Amino acid sequence: MADTVRHRLKPLPGDPGREERPENRLRSPAPPVPTLVAMVDGSPDIRTALRAALRERMVARDRPAVGVLRTAIAAIENAEAQPLDAVTQTELHLGAATSTDVARREVPDTEARRLVQAEIDDLVAASQHYGSLGAADASAAASEQADVLRSVLGTSA
Repeated sequence: MADTVRHRLKPLPGDPGREERPENRLRSPAPPVPTLVAMVDGSPDIRTALRAALRERMVARDRPAVGVLRTAIAAIENAEAQPLDAVTQTELHLGAATSTDVARREVPDTEARRLVQAEIDDLVAASQHYGSLGAADASAAASEQADVLRSVLGTSA
């Protein structure tokens, strides 16, 4: 019985092997997708630059950089949320409040850049704090994450 199973796995006469079939040949890689960058005063829009850097780092499987880029994008998106005026969570839960579907506010590029700079400042402070505690690995990681955001923002240390 085992010989029968083994025989079935072999290619049949006249049947090309697996590697010779057209559907099994390696395809050429897809051409790179052009990145569209919105320009503001001659420099790229920070949201677009962050998303482009995120895509590059995801392809490179750079997990720490992906994490810090997602954090910066989330900080900008959180700033776009409209504040709820005097509505408690209980009112929202019970449905007593009016509709909470409102348009997101527009965050200007200068404010978005300030938010990213605040993230950089937090990472630098964390790096210094970890260094003072003797956690060299954590300090270096926070410093590298700050460098990732600096490279997107176009600033230096």
